Amino acid sequence: MNTSELLLRISNSASIQTVQGELNRALEIRLKEKLETVTSSRTDTGVHARQNFLHFDYSGQLPDSLIYNLNALLPAEIVVKRIFEVAPNAHCRFDATKRTYRYIVSRKKTAFLHQRSYYYPFQLNPEILQSCAQACIGTKDFTSFSKRQTDVKHFQCTIFESGWMMENDLLIYTVEANRFLRGMVRALCGHHVAIRKR
Repeated sequence: MNTSELLLRISNSASIQTVQGELNRALEIRLKEKLETVTSSRTDTGVHARQNFLHFDYSGQLPDSLIYNLNALLPAEIVVKRIFEVAPNAHCRFDATKRTYRYIVSRKKTAFLHQRSYYYPFQLNPEILQSCAQACIGTKDFTSFSKRQTDVKHFQCTIFESGWMMENDLLIYTVEANRFLRGMVRALCGHHVAIRKR
């Protein structure tokens, strides 16, 4: 399994540059074997991951210099931080028990966060946002907050933590759950922000 700091969308489409595709390419170059990584989660377009876990099957001995070699081959936006061996039946996606997302709403236009935040200059009530966030906690059916074209068998998720906090001109929504549906975090944030209009 390998831990990497990810700043691009994870996907395996051959037509676009992806973290998973870049890692597969770098592993193949260094280990001289075609390997397919499996990610612990996939992010929606425009979502930037600070950490993600991946695993791959490899029967040989991994070289001590592998992290250095991979980072030399990968684009600057992708950093491999750690590689460690796991049990043969371990699966990074299905064995993960929690995932955390932070969604940033910028109250002022900023050149530094324009690709990593939602610019919303209108008045928002932090108490209403917090009330909406708290209502999400628990095991519930989140069908209404998921995109329809998805390959899941059910829409039930358990949210452990959900809350908003102010940090200067930023409102930050943090949500931790056992799993997330496609588009779910963005839909939850949009719903919370839309409540202010009522």
